[in-house]
Amino acid sequence: MAITAKPTSYTVNTGHAKCPTHLWMLNEGTGTTSADEGSGTALNLTLDNADQWSSDALGVTMLSNTASSRKAVSATGTLPSTSILLVSINKTANNPFYGGAANEALLAYGYSGGSGSQFGYIRAQPQISGEIDAAAHDSVSSVAANSSGLYAYDQSWHMIAVKFATNKIAISVDGSAFTEETPSYTFPVTSGSAPNRFALGSNADSDFGQWFNGSHLAAMVYEDDYATWDTTWIAALYADPWQFLNTSALTNQQPQFYRRPNTLLRM
Repeated sequence: MAITAKPTSYTVNTGHAKCPTHLWMLNEGTGTTSADEGSGTALNLTLDNADQWSSDALGVTMLSNTASSRKAVSATGTLPSTSILLVSINKTANNPFYGGAANEALLAYGYSGGSGSQFGYIRAQPQISGEIDAAAHDSVSSVAANSSGLYAYDQSWHMIAVKFATNKIAISVDGSAFTEETPSYTFPVTSGSAPNRFALGSNADSDFGQWFNGSHLAAMVYEDDYATWDTTWIAALYADPWQFLNTSALTNQQPQFYRRPNTLLRM
């Protein structure tokens, strides 16, 4: 199964069971702002430069890269208190072992006013067989969860999903069953220097860094529902990542006084 092309004309069904809290469809194609169309309080993205837009057979894409440190960073807001699910639909620009950074952040959350205080991100490791993994830091401990041999650094579109909760980090590649690890780690809470924003293509703290070299088709964030995001749930999202979008203005509703052609209206 492959990622399907994303719609360009749609409305978002914010009441849909799989509608993200934060949703960046990245369909703008121009300018330096990308709207958050999710069900929660909007945290729009700001791109570094208008030249980050491109296109692909699947639709408009946003580029991030190591050479010129291109990324997109959201406005600040309140992040969840118990768990979070990050979903990135992306394509790498290079094959494994291309000589880039050891870690590259695809989609991250972090604290805008500090360096590495509390954060989490999906990362690619181009120097380690192109493996995808996840990492998090809670101001005390720094932990990582590997993707257990699932590789996605191959210049093809993939959906990477990572969920975080206290003592839990789990990762799924292309709708596969979550591989969960149970490190000693406390999920960031809304106090002190708690995470308050997201970033595509880099870390989300004040230092940024760990630039991702590739393209983003869309990004999604879900909040505070760790148990619901199980293997069946993520497989269904991968099968149709756009299922919460209404793409047709037509309905099947017939007019109240409808009569089939060539029939008589009986009194």
